Amino acid sequence: MTSTEAYPRTWPRGRWIFVVFLVCVIQVGFIFWLGQRQWPAPIPAGASPALKVASGGSQEWLALDDPTLFALPNVRGFSGPAWIEVPPRPAPNFDWTEAPRLMPLPVEQLGSVFAGFMATNQPDFPAAAFRAVPGPTLPPPMPLEGFPTQSIVRVEGELAGRALLTPLVAPSWQHVELLAPTIVQLLIDARGWPQSLALLSSSGRADADQFALQQARTARFEPLQDRELEQPSPIASPLSWIQLIFEWHTLAVPATNVVIPAP
Repeated sequence: MTSTEAYPRTWPRGRWIFVVFLVCVIQVGFIFWLGQRQWPAPIPAGASPALKVASGGSQEWLALDDPTLFALPNVRGFSGPAWIEVPPRPAPNFDWTEAPRLMPLPVEQLGSVFAGFMATNQPDFPAAAFRAVPGPTLPPPMPLEGFPTQSIVRVEGELAGRALLTPLVAPSWQHVELLAPTIVQLLIDARGWPQSLALLSSSGRADADQFALQQARTARFEPLQDRELEQPSPIASPLSWIQLIFEWHTLAVPATNVVIPAP
């Protein structure tokens, strides 16, 4: 026995390709021969579950899924109608449509109730409560000092204690208003003579002020003693400042006669 007889010969590759191709062609032919040439009619769909948004009364069923529906106060629970949902109160109406009704005033009965009360309820006050109260008294009036009848001259300053050797004249003046005092300042030396003078305050009348200056120039005071001049004080000075105050007596201006021409 040879080796060729023990092992049969296999097909070549070309034969296998031809056989596979032939099988595919046969299968495609069966598909076109046995297949349907028309499309099948669509099968109508039957009832199936559908989803939609819950509204209206369905919200009550959805509220049942809330785990705090009965554990906590809830508007949808039994406490909602009890105290959570407070019913609105109607607003009061302030419009008053009734006509005013005035109460009559009985004039003849005014005070009658009080008079009847006092007649039946007499107070029991002690007699000391009705003691007469003394009337108010005023202190006696103070006597008024008379107005000055003449002008006067006063001396103020460092030489107020020294004697005035020459008398000063102060007459009265006629003026429509009261004259103010005229104040003249003088510088007096050791002999008592004025060295300088100045008008500090005017009276309001020029001729009265000039008269006061003339009187101040003629004023002579008591001179200093010789002992005071020989041993002067370190504080004192032989020159001294004084003030002459002329307090004028004012007279009323007489009224002039006015002649009215006849019509």
